[in-house]
Amino acid sequence: MARLISLLLLIIVSIHAQNNLKYLLQKYKKESELSKKTKKEEAGILYVYTREMLERMQVKNLRDILKSVPGLNLYTTMNNISLISAASSLKLPFGSIRIFINDHDMSSAYFGSSFLIWGDLNLEYIDHIEIYKATSSIEFGNETTPLIIKLYTKLSDREIGGKIRATKDHKNSFIFNLYKADILNDDFSYFVYGNFQNIDNKDYHNIFNNKLYKLSKDKNDFNFYTNFLYKKWLIEFGSMVKNTDNFLGYGLYKTPKSGGLKTGQKYIHITKNLKNSIKLQFSYDRIDYDQKLYDPNGIAVFGLPRLATNYNTKLKDDVYTVSAMHTLELKKHKFLYGGFYKYKKNIKNIDISTESNLSNSFIGSSKNSVHYNSFFIKDRYHLTKNIDLLASFKKDILNFKNLKKCNRNIYKISAIYKNSNFSFQVYYTHLYLPLSFYFFYPLNRLPNFANKGLTSPTADIYQVKFKYFIDKGYISLTGAKRYIKDPVVFVHIGSNPGFINLKTKTKYSVIELAYSYEFDFQNSFDVAIYTSNNYQSLKLSPKKGAIIRIFNHYKNFDIYNEFIYKSSYKPYGIKVDSSLDWTSSIKYKIDKDFYIGIRGENILNSGLKQVYNNLPFLVSEVEQKFWINLEYLF
Repeated sequence: MARLISLLLLIIVSIHAQNNLKYLLQKYKKESELSKKTKKEEAGILYVYTREMLERMQVKNLRDILKSVPGLNLYTTMNNISLISAASSLKLPFGSIRIFINDHDMSSAYFGSSFLIWGDLNLEYIDHIEIYKATSSIEFGNETTPLIIKLYTKLSDREIGGKIRATKDHKNSFIFNLYKADILNDDFSYFVYGNFQNIDNKDYHNIFNNKLYKLSKDKNDFNFYTNFLYKKWLIEFGSMVKNTDNFLGYGLYKTPKSGGLKTGQKYIHITKNLKNSIKLQFSYDRIDYDQKLYDPNGIAVFGLPRLATNYNTKLKDDVYTVSAMHTLELKKHKFLYGGFYKYKKNIKNIDISTESNLSNSFIGSSKNSVHYNSFFIKDRYHLTKNIDLLASFKKDILNFKNLKKCNRNIYKISAIYKNSNFSFQVYYTHLYLPLSFYFFYPLNRLPNFANKGLTSPTADIYQVKFKYFIDKGYISLTGAKRYIKDPVVFVHIGSNPGFINLKTKTKYSVIELAYSYEFDFQNSFDVAIYTSNNYQSLKLSPKKGAIIRIFNHYKNFDIYNEFIYKSSYKPYGIKVDSSLDWTSSIKYKIDKDFYIGIRGENILNSGLKQVYNNLPFLVSEVEQKFWINLEYLF
């Protein structure tokens, strides 16, 4: 009997020890997340998607994440490029949002945007994501922008082994991912990744003059990335080739017949960490853009005496960057200062014809370049145990080859109060919205025209955030208001159609209430409710919304549910009903190396829909899809 009791006690102690060990391992995993080292909470309104979240959500590409960010809506352009819009507004202007892969700015020289190539990026090689709204970018030592998407890759010194992931949906889309990482010795490690994705989306059809025209939103791309860590050197190389169907094209009656968009980007980025917290970076980008459009019923081109049928565009960008920054701590001060230099060059060629045989051709071209110099400094002053004061300043000087010089100041002041139960943050930011070559030399007009009087709009952003911590969770309230002076719009009438500055000031505000509760390390609940106002009668996207995320774990199952509600809106006189996008996924761990999962997207087929001017029907912005997912670790 004594032996039996001893055995039972031993079993109970062993089970308790195993549970404690499991708890400690989960806690260590949480505390060692790379996102805890990279996030900059003082930079703006921050949303973090950790590696564990991405894996349990079974996300595939960047759109899966962006649709769940409060205050943002997905948006697809007429030529099938994935963008985002602020709630109640149309797509965000080029240059007002930037995508970074680690410290590398993926933006093109011509468009000032990364979304043409990277808006549908597969995320398998991404460790975690940080999204900053109402920021200035000073904390990141790069170009000015109010919204930043930071994608941090899996790094060679944190990965050992490899992974294969294959995903297929019921519409014949297919995604394949493979990566391998190893630490060869104390000084050298590597990470290599490859991805192919072929996305088949729902086809639409438009009728004009009793003829049926297919509208396709299909896409495919190949992405290669590698990083090498040698002592204090980090060397990264990336290459993306992407093919996109035209969808609506640029035709007057939305009747594309053939063509497509092929884009590509190659880059190398070298980072050297020196002693005393000095970081040097060097990079080079080559970006190619080749679009062919054919619409037999006509494409309107400003400056052309008649409708075109063929519209072909080729762009080439070269971007060179050198940057340096230094972090210095002096008593209660923590300084970050540095600067960067960029040289950007763009060549644009347009071939437009009025007949399908390419006769009667009109050719336009432009070349331009800019020398971009920037210097910045930031000071975080630890006033008391609970209060930090922050001030930062940035000077941008842009010397264009054929345009006037741009000389701008960016500054930001903020205060942060934090104790064990409560935090309060208040910010004021003054910045400008950079104008890329696209605004001076727009695609849809001949001859190539530079509005040399165009100036960059300025923005003033005020924001405040309250956060109250409760047992295993928190409640937060965030508010922001933005004023833009001299906004840029495209004018279609007059002798010189193109982009101009409106001599006015626009405003925009958003309020968000969020609640998060963590039952334990593997079960949690999050909800965010927001409303926005663009202070105009026309609402071009939903102004209100709510997002609910539920993570659950049971034995070997990871279960994820996401509900995204968007309010109704009425652009162009067409009412769009409120939407509910339900995404659900289940992932089963067969053994320590093999996983199988399923994911349903827009399960109720009632997700966000988009209105296009002069198109007689609505288009789903989120597809209804059901995926099967296989993962193998080696």
